[in-house]
Amino acid sequence: MHRTKIILDFSNVQFLASAAIGLLMNLHRKSTAIKGTFVICSLRKELMKVFEIMKLTKVFKFAADEDAALALLGYTAAR
Repeated sequence: MHRTKIILDFSNVQFLASAAIGLLMNLHRKSTAIKGTFVICSLRKELMKVFEIMKLTKVFKFAADEDAALALLGYTAAR
């Protein structure tokens, strides 16, 4: 079974190696191939700057938190 909607919670991520960016690009490519999408949520400001510098804010979807990510994917929060 394919998962076409994924939320990646980065709230505990303090550092992002370049290899991780490569993995995210690969995930984006694969999710696009199956008409899926994923949202990165709870990303620290300093890490968001890395995505901005690399112009990846035009590639990936970002949300402030899990509820916002669910809304972005078309779900309502059940909390």
